[in-house]
Amino acid sequence: MSSAAQQPSPRPTAFSEWPRRFVARVTLQLRAPFVIRAGGEFGSGPADFVRDANGLPALPGTSLCGILRHACLEHLGRQGHRPDTAALRTAALFGASADTEGAASRLTLSWARIHDSADRPVDGLLAPQDPRLTCPVLAEARVGCRRQHVRINSHGTADGRGKFEESVVSAGHRFSFDLVLRGDAEDTEIWQTILDLLHDPDLRVGAGTRRGFGAFSVHRLDAACFDLRRLEDFRAFCSLPKRLDVASGLPPANATSMANPLQVAVTLRGLRPTTPWLFGGGAPEGDESIAPMTQTVIRWQNNRGAPSPPTHYVPASAVKGSLAHRLAWHYNRITGQRAGNLADTPPEETASEAVVCLFGIEASSASANVAAEAPASAGRRGLLLLDEIALSAPAATQEIHHVSLDRFSGGARSGLLFSERVIAPDVLRCDYRIALLVPPGTPPIAAPIRHAFAAVLEDIRKARIAFGGGSGRGNGRFRCDTVEWDDAGRWIETGEIGVTDQGAPLND
Repeated sequence: MSSAAQQPSPRPTAFSEWPRRFVARVTLQLRAPFVIRAGGEFGSGPADFVRDANGLPALPGTSLCGILRHACLEHLGRQGHRPDTAALRTAALFGASADTEGAASRLTLSWARIHDSADRPVDGLLAPQDPRLTCPVLAEARVGCRRQHVRINSHGTADGRGKFEESVVSAGHRFSFDLVLRGDAEDTEIWQTILDLLHDPDLRVGAGTRRGFGAFSVHRLDAACFDLRRLEDFRAFCSLPKRLDVASGLPPANATSMANPLQVAVTLRGLRPTTPWLFGGGAPEGDESIAPMTQTVIRWQNNRGAPSPPTHYVPASAVKGSLAHRLAWHYNRITGQRAGNLADTPPEETASEAVVCLFGIEASSASANVAAEAPASAGRRGLLLLDEIALSAPAATQEIHHVSLDRFSGGARSGLLFSERVIAPDVLRCDYRIALLVPPGTPPIAAPIRHAFAAVLEDIRKARIAFGGGSGRGNGRFRCDTVEWDDAGRWIETGEIGVTDQGAPLND
C-alpha cells in the first residue's frame, strides 16, 4: 500500500459536506430564578426580561450558544490545551468571524420555549383568546417576579449606584430547545461532551449567575445520530418535527456531568438561623412596616405544573454581600491595613483586592486602586458560585413592634415607631454549598485572600455573621455545625486546586 493511501482523508471543509446530523431535544428546569435582560421596561416597572411574541419569557438561541461555547472553551483548557489551540477547536465547532478564518457554526440551536401547565412547550404565535395563555403556569410567567437589590457601602447605608430592581423568571419553569450538529464520525466524542456539559450543576444561564440566578437541571434529554448517506436515516431525519410542541420521537440519551479539576467546593453543614430573620422588601401580611420577601416557585407533579404559594427564601445576593464585607475586613486584618494607612480615596470607591478576586467587580467600578492585572476599565467575573435557599413551604412569622423614645418628652420619636414581621429561626436547616470555579490560566490566589476566606467561614460556624435586615437589632444570626472542604482544606493551605475522595471537616 502506498504512503498516500495510508494518509487519513481530510475532514470536510464545505458547510454542506458533513454527512452526519447529531440531533437532541433538551428540556431544562430552572432550579433558581433567571433573567436575560431585554434592555427596557414591560409596561411600568423594573427592567424586563426577554419575551417572545406571546409575551412569555424565552431563552434566545444566542444565549444558549454562548454558554455552551464558553463551557467548551473552558473544558478544553482544563484538559491541558493551550489557549490558542482551545480557541481554534472551539471556533471549528461554533464558527469564527470573517476577520480570522471565517466559518459558519456547525452547531444550530433553537430558542428555548416555555412549558405550560400541561408540560407542553408553547411554540408559535397564540391567539390572544387562547386558553393556554391563561393557565396558571403561563399566567405567572407573563407577570414574572420582581427582585429588589441594594448594595451596602462602607457606612452601612444603601449605595445609590447599587439600588435597583428587576423582573426575573421564577424558579421551576421548564424550557425546551433543539440542538443539531453537522459533523462526521469524529464528532461523536465532542457531541457527547456538549451533552455532558449541559448536565454540569455549576453551569448557569442569563445574568446574575454569581448571585444565585440561572441555575438549572436537565429534566429530559432525547438524542440520536443520523447518517444522511443512508436512506433510512435520511428519511428519519427529514421526518423530525420542526415545532417544539410536537413530540420529537427521539430516544432518551444518557449524559453525565464531568468533574471539573479546577474546582473546589465547601459545604456548610447544618446551616441555620439562630435568631429571627428576614430579608425585607416583601408584601405586608398585615399592617407591619417591614415584611420578608417571598417568591413563587413552579412545582411539577405527574407532569402537571402549578405555582406554589408565596414562600420565603434566602437570596444569594444577600449572602454574597455579607460575605464580601466580612472578607474585606479579614483581609485588611491579615495584611495589616488600618484606617490610618488607607488611601485618601473614599472607602466606597476603593475595592478590596480580596473582594475583587473572589467576588468580581463591575466594569464601571474597576479602579486603579485595585491591585489587579486587568485594566482599570475592565470588569471581572467572580470565582465563587452561590445558590439561593428556598423554603419548601411558607414559614411561621411573628410581628414585632419597635419604638424609639424621645429622651425629653418620653414619647415616640417621629418616624421611629414601626413594626416588622420576622421569620422563626427553626424553619430552616440545610447544607449550603459554595463552589470556587477557577478558569484555566488564572493566577494562583494569594495566601492572605485564602486565609481571609477561611476566617469568614469560621465566623459563620461560630454565628458571628448576620444575614438580612435588622442585624443591628439582633436579627439574622446564622451558624453551621461544620465547614467541610471536598479537598480536605488543601486549597486553603497550599492554593492548589484538586478534589480528594473524601473531604474532612475543619473545626477547632
